[in-house]
Amino acid sequence: MIALLTLATVAGGLALALAAARAERALRLWGRPARGAWAVALAATLALPAVTLWLSPVVGDALLTLAAAGGAPATIPGLLELPAVVVHAARTPAVDWLAWLDRALALVWIGAAVGGLLALVRAARTLRRAARDWRADAVDGVPVAVSADLGPAVLGVRRPRIVLPSWALGLERPLRARVLRHEAEHARAGDTALLLAAAALVALTPWNPAAWWIARRQRRAVEIDCEARVLRAHPDVSRYGLLLLAVAQRRDAAPLPALAALSALAPARSDLARRIEAMRERQV
Repeated sequence: MIALLTLATVAGGLALALAAARAERALRLWGRPARGAWAVALAATLALPAVTLWLSPVVGDALLTLAAAGGAPATIPGLLELPAVVVHAARTPAVDWLAWLDRALALVWIGAAVGGLLALVRAARTLRRAARDWRADAVDGVPVAVSADLGPAVLGVRRPRIVLPSWALGLERPLRARVLRHEAEHARAGDTALLLAAAALVALTPWNPAAWWIARRQRRAVEIDCEARVLRAHPDVSRYGLLLLAVAQRRDAAPLPALAALSALAPARSDLARRIEAMRERQV
């Protein structure tokens, strides 16, 4: 059962990710926000194990009903005889091996989920300790928390707050306005909740490649959508692209790279070119 559940979760997640990728492409061509496509894929992938478990007995009952009505193929044992076949097969070494595999996979599921959740808790505690050293301030009229090197970022779900590193205070006012607008757009859109849900998906199923794919692509879609909103107020793409590069360099030099990676403006290297390309495409 666990082996089939694992297979269904991975296969279903990959199918959802492919569908979300196609939906994002179509939405981008229409000039529409695309983070919703990945949000749907994320929610569906989180629900896949529960749905699979719920459907298993339903499908089994349907097959037994079909067999009782004479619909079982003549080339296989009648499904009405399935319970007896299973009982007999349960005594065979092959089924014993499958039972052992199920137990092993169950332990892997539980261990991986516990490990992933502990990693999230540890990151939250590290962040909370770092926050003790932040100071409240108002930058260009916007309330922020000023850190030594973390950010720019938005943290928190119920009451999100903008975190600026101290070096950002020395930026030219137009660049600082872009940084503040970017983070304010994330806070208004509730993007922190989406990113937290993606982190939870990866933590609960770190063995699922679809979870990592969906989480990464959702983060990129969230950033591209946010940048589209910022560019309506600050339409200079070249200046914005240089800002992304500068923040990415600062992130790489940060003493706490795991926390610095929370910065929304500092993309992964592989995503940086795609985000700048998306900005240029909108400008054309």
